Amino acid sequence: MGRSAHREAMEHSERALEALAHLPETRENIEHAIDVRLDLRSTMLVIAESSRFLTYLSEAETLAQSLNDRSRLGWVCASMMVYLWRVADNERALEYGRRAAAIASEIGDHGLRAVLNAYLGGVFHALGDYRSPLEGLSETVRSLQGDLLQERFRQWALPSVISRTWLAWCLAELGQLSEAVAVGEEGIRIAETAGHRGTTAYSTWGAGYAYLCRGDFNQAISVLERGLELAEGGLELRVAFNLVGSPLARAYSFLGRHSEGLSLHERSIREAQSLGALYWNSLFVAWQGESLLLAERLEEAGECARRSLGLAHERKERGNEAWALRLLGEIASCAERSDGE
Repeated sequence: MGRSAHREAMEHSERALEALAHLPETRENIEHAIDVRLDLRSTMLVIAESSRFLTYLSEAETLAQSLNDRSRLGWVCASMMVYLWRVADNERALEYGRRAAAIASEIGDHGLRAVLNAYLGGVFHALGDYRSPLEGLSETVRSLQGDLLQERFRQWALPSVISRTWLAWCLAELGQLSEAVAVGEEGIRIAETAGHRGTTAYSTWGAGYAYLCRGDFNQAISVLERGLELAEGGLELRVAFNLVGSPLARAYSFLGRHSEGLSLHERSIREAQSLGALYWNSLFVAWQGESLLLAERLEEAGECARRSLGLAHERKERGNEAWALRLLGEIASCAERSDGE
């Protein structure tokens, strides 16, 4: 997993589970069984083997409860949060996140708290609450220094970088663009220093989105194309492709590269659907509509905007709902101008 060879990591972990099934059900072996399932969660998240994803987590939760193992139960709750966020069940994701946070505080598990804060940034972002995660994300950034910058805590990417990426996104949404660029670029430097290609690919969309919001389209393209190159460079990084592809497509469209932008939008959304990755779907569809509007394809842009609005409303993604409403207003304004009114 540390080399981003996630398919091979998954195969080895599943073989480990098969071996454990032949051993006595001692406490030590049950602890191993939980840990292997948590490793599987991390690698399945990246390659989107979601068919057994929830099964392994549910099994791990039952085993942790049977041992009354608070530490492992906390990690399972954090993993359940990530799964539920992935399928856009954001309110339940937040419930699991709060359970994990309570356990982390109870037992003083700083690693769990750091990882949890990093991913809670994504959950709060999905709910349109960009201010609430700032304290937790900043705490993780401060706590993971020195050798801990390159500590993965059994995650597929470095939490020191995940936290900076989400901090950049939330700061960008709040209009604090210089701070967002700075923290996003810091995340890229940490990932590159660690030499972890998967984390580097993931890191680029934090700074890339901040540049995009600031209107630095060429700089956004430079950063995001690097991420896309890594995501397509033989690594099992389908999730990273989706995250990088949509903002890159938006940047292309702002510079008039409409064909490239729309093609990449279609590919990114199609890839997300094949992964079963529903997070950000409403936002990415809105961005596709925005690109169609820039290409003066108003009717198709309106279809995307209405679909984005429906998805955002259904999933209680209030920030994304605002983006969809803004797009509908832009389309109406363009339609009125074209009618000469």
